[in-house]
Amino acid sequence: MGSTLEASICFSLIILVLAVFIVYPNEIRHNSVLQAKTAVSEMRFRLRSEKPVEVREIDGHMVADTSPEQINTMICGIIDCIKIGGGV
Repeated sequence: MGSTLEASICFSLIILVLAVFIVYPNEIRHNSVLQAKTAVSEMRFRLRSEKPVEVREIDGHMVADTSPEQINTMICGIIDCIKIGGGV
C-alpha cells in the first residue's frame, strides 16, 4: 500500500490532467469563434463595399477591397470623355 502522500500526489496529477483536457479545448474553441467572427466581418465588408477602392481595419487587420467593375466603368468613362472632347 502507498502512503497518503503518494496518493495525494497521484490524485493531484489526475485532477491537473483533467483540468488541462477541459480548459485547453475551451481556449481553442474561443479562438476559433473569434477568427470566425473576423472572417464574417471581412466578407460582409467585401460584399457591401460600394467604392472602387476601399480600405478598412477589422479586428486589427487592414482589409482592402477593390471593385474591378467600377474601376473599369470609371476608366471607360474617362476614355469616352477624352474621345468626345476630341482628344485621342
